[in-house]
Amino acid sequence: MRVLITDNTLAQRGRSELSVRDLASALLRRGHQPVAFSTRLGPVAEELRQATVTVVSDLSSLAEPPDLIHGQDHLATMTALLHFPGVPAVFFCHGWLAWEEIPFRFPRILRYVAVDDTCRDRLVDEWGIAPERVGVILDFVDLARFRPRGPLPAAPRRALVLASTASGTSQLPAIREACRRLGIPLDEVGPGSGGMLERPEDALPAYDLVFAKAGAALEAMAVGAAVVACDAHGLAGLVTSARFDRLRRLNFGVPCLNRPIEVEALVAEIGLYDARDAARVSDRVRKEASREQALDRIERVYEDVLAAWRLQGAPDVEGELRAAARYLRGLGREVKATRLWQEREVLRERVRDLEARLEIATSEASRAARSAPDEELARIRGTLTWRAHERAFRSEGVRRLYRALRRLPADAGASLARDGAAPPAPVASEPPPGASEPLPGAAELSGLPEPAALQARFDEVGRSRFLGVPADGFAQSGRMQLVALVRVGLTRRSRVLDFGCGCLRGGYWLIHYLEPGCYFGIEPHAERLAIGLEMLLEPGLAEQKGPRFDHNPDFDLAVFGERFDFVLADSIWTHAAKPQIRRMLDSLIAASHARTTLLASYLPAGTPLGPDYQGDGWVGTSHESDVPGVIRHDLGWILEECRRRGLSARELPEPAPDSQRWIEVTRA
Repeated sequence: MRVLITDNTLAQRGRSELSVRDLASALLRRGHQPVAFSTRLGPVAEELRQATVTVVSDLSSLAEPPDLIHGQDHLATMTALLHFPGVPAVFFCHGWLAWEEIPFRFPRILRYVAVDDTCRDRLVDEWGIAPERVGVILDFVDLARFRPRGPLPAAPRRALVLASTASGTSQLPAIREACRRLGIPLDEVGPGSGGMLERPEDALPAYDLVFAKAGAALEAMAVGAAVVACDAHGLAGLVTSARFDRLRRLNFGVPCLNRPIEVEALVAEIGLYDARDAARVSDRVRKEASREQALDRIERVYEDVLAAWRLQGAPDVEGELRAAARYLRGLGREVKATRLWQEREVLRERVRDLEARLEIATSEASRAARSAPDEELARIRGTLTWRAHERAFRSEGVRRLYRALRRLPADAGASLARDGAAPPAPVASEPPPGASEPLPGAAELSGLPEPAALQARFDEVGRSRFLGVPADGFAQSGRMQLVALVRVGLTRRSRVLDFGCGCLRGGYWLIHYLEPGCYFGIEPHAERLAIGLEMLLEPGLAEQKGPRFDHNPDFDLAVFGERFDFVLADSIWTHAAKPQIRRMLDSLIAASHARTTLLASYLPAGTPLGPDYQGDGWVGTSHESDVPGVIRHDLGWILEECRRRGLSARELPEPAPDSQRWIEVTRA
């Protein structure tokens, strides 16, 4: 059979994507012709190609139609159904919560397959699919890859967290503490721990105890490890032979992770560890959950679908059009809801921006209100009359005469002398190294150039080329960067590294604000930087302020041989992959001192924001690419990476430009 397998992405090593890889390679070995289709390709697509499986991101590149569509992800499946009229399909549901897994009805989808009982219930009870058209084929393991290890020790000697949603803000702290109490060394693998296992079959035999869920838990059991089924969603507990049947029917996944992740509960579950029982569980997995057994059942489903399609006769064109219309209406509601959610987030960012500006204006106004009387009082206390008054009231004779004339108590003169005398005038001196100046007042900030003139110059330049940042609000967004740095302690004497300074959206304001020799910029895209220097900065400003620049693309902050007070990375972590962010944090150590602050903007990951990026390359326009794009990172992963390097990080409430969020990183 020529089988087209669809999925929403082949760029990440999620369970659905890996099932495409394992299924397609197994079908190929059995003599079938699998073709994988997704609009987002990546590492899993490359693995398929290396296994000689055809992979496409555009269905028009297939000159020959498939015999059958194996659908995963409703959007990719509907795309294939409409592109190949007359080809029947089977839809596989791998999850209960994911938007991509939503099932739909279409005349040529003749069978539905769920990977566990929960997904089966979703298909029948929530989406109204006829029970006779729904089957369950439980998740499987490639036993040739995940081979059995030797016998487990009497007590676990080494543990592993193997979870797709591991993060410092979810289950990891409780697991770490439970293992610490029990004296079990713990390793961590997952997005929140800074890495993924590309070949888990090679690593798993070294661990006696594994914390995982779903397919990862099944693979660990196949190797022979004792498994605690858990994830960020919750805790199911140690998989024992007594619990195996129930947890297996729920795929060791979200439906059974219904207890909170707490240290005491984890300690109790680890206490159930039994090497012999874990061996019995492993034997059952290897007897009942092999890929070959699952593939036998999948082939039978394919054959049933093709036989039913031959009996059905001519396609119901009108029915298909009506089904497509229903799908598009539903999709429109989903897209509208997503758009409304995004618009709400934009409005929330705008509200936070306005609140921050109001707070700054209020604090500046209050400082100005306080400073006026203080300045007036200082002027009065500096007059000859006031100084003579102070000297006079230091005399006991004058105080006695004053009390007698005013008929005041005996201590009144002393009290007046104490309250009225001004403190000695401070001796002017240079502030100690690293001392902070007060937050600049409204008058000082208003002395900077007006944003309108800069915006007009940018609009003129931007008509003929893309400069890497949105044109709308260019000047105000750059000024927001300066305000954000001022709020965390920037002074005019601070030494600032603007990482990824581009055409100087924020650099324009920093160069104006800082004293000469205090601004440094790194920008690999030399042309954009040249445009900023030549066409956005006022003539002569660069010569006056002496900014220094470097074009290295290696995320190296130490190229200037300087230690900076502030490092700015606006809209860098929205394009940089995790390995690049790690290099940047490593480099920060060499380019910082004890009081250095890194201010970086990012886009948070998570439903319904968007997935946590797991690729290893830059996304978006750069000195090497003209393809736009942005990515998201899990906040827990960022916090954990900083912690590992002795850095402290927190998300600030003030918004960053372009609806992003600020992360402040300092020495812990």
